[in-house]
Amino acid sequence: MKKVLILGTGGTISCTARQKEGRKPVYSLEETLRFVPRLKKVCRLESDTPIREGGKPVYVDSTNMQPEYMAQVANRIYKAYKKEGVDGVVVLGGTDTMEESGADLTFLLANKKIPVVLTGSMKPIDARNTDAKKNLLDAARFAAEGPPGTYLVFNGRVISAGRAKKIHPAYVDAFRSINIPELGRY
Repeated sequence: MKKVLILGTGGTISCTARQKEGRKPVYSLEETLRFVPRLKKVCRLESDTPIREGGKPVYVDSTNMQPEYMAQVANRIYKAYKKEGVDGVVVLGGTDTMEESGADLTFLLANKKIPVVLTGSMKPIDARNTDAKKNLLDAARFAAEGPPGTYLVFNGRVISAGRAKKIHPAYVDAFRSINIPELGRY
């Protein structure tokens, strides 16, 4: 069974539907992963929160994602496949800047030998009819099975991360591939 590292950076996927105002992550990465027990049948999981401030792991709202944070994520991915022997990586994050994060990782990890998959959700992981569970499961499957490269897996679509575009701020089917066809479907 393939080994997949899941990195949590924040986003709606780690939020709760019970919040009255705004969205702030309340679930740790480990708690988020427990909502999808079928992940253990897809791959051997490892997890980490790669963004650090003052030496402590933190979640970052996608609208506050800075280049130094993406560099930390890229460094963690590089370490994972060079020294830890992972077969794929999933990066969970916010959708507001997911297309920029995907482009950043495409260029920061240009010569990677594993699939790196970005995903998130439009609805919190504990919401009724959430898209989070499917997106996470599909992303882990692709990270375990897919070819090397950087991808966005969202609402069943597999898109080259450097070509992903968020087309709607609230719909579950939020992303499209720009100027090239989608690479696949789940």
